[in-house]
Amino acid sequence: MIRNNRVGSRQRWWKYITRLSFIFSATIVFFSVMAATPALGQSTSWYSDAWGDDLYLYGSGTSESSYNYWSHEFRVVSTMTSPNGRTATYDTAYSSATAYVSLDFDENDTGFYDVNSIHYDYCPMANQEIYYGSSYARVRVGVSVICNSFRGIDPNEPINKCHYEPVEGCLVNCVPRSGNNGPMQNGICLLFAQERRRWTQREGGGVQCPQAGVTYYSNTNCYDCLEIVGPYQ
Repeated sequence: MIRNNRVGSRQRWWKYITRLSFIFSATIVFFSVMAATPALGQSTSWYSDAWGDDLYLYGSGTSESSYNYWSHEFRVVSTMTSPNGRTATYDTAYSSATAYVSLDFDENDTGFYDVNSIHYDYCPMANQEIYYGSSYARVRVGVSVICNSFRGIDPNEPINKCHYEPVEGCLVNCVPRSGNNGPMQNGICLLFAQERRRWTQREGGGVQCPQAGVTYYSNTNCYDCLEIVGPYQ
């Protein structure tokens, strides 16, 4: 009887150990699946964007979740790089799901401004940071230089204004449709007005021109229009 009791105790102890091992293994598998599959229980997307105006170029990286049952948190690190190598970087450090970056518009640094973003996810149940992936966007910038020649006094202005029109064959992105009206210089109209208009172009979109640019008046012939823009690549 004593021997049988000992055998029974060993069997019960072995069953107990086996159950604990199973529960422990199942827990490890669960958290491993959660860490390896961060989309489980939620739907997440991530992307970058790039745009600009005549003063600044902007970029962003965003992680979005349509539902987030597991209370995941998001981290985004975005970097904007200019054609000449200027950079701006921002790391949200889990304070926000969108990282914004910007650079000044520099007429000596035209071409494509690239935005690269790295997206992370923090799973509180697994206590682990998970790399989601990366995203990319770009915006192209340039300057249209318009050579305008004097065409006369604009009679529609309340005070005398010198009216200029683009020279023949001015094939640049941002040619003003109505020409350019400028003030007299010491009571006379100078012969030429060279206008510089900064433009931006989002990827897959058209060129965005400002309503007006910066104009320089002179009696020196500017001869032609030209586009200041980096290589198309």
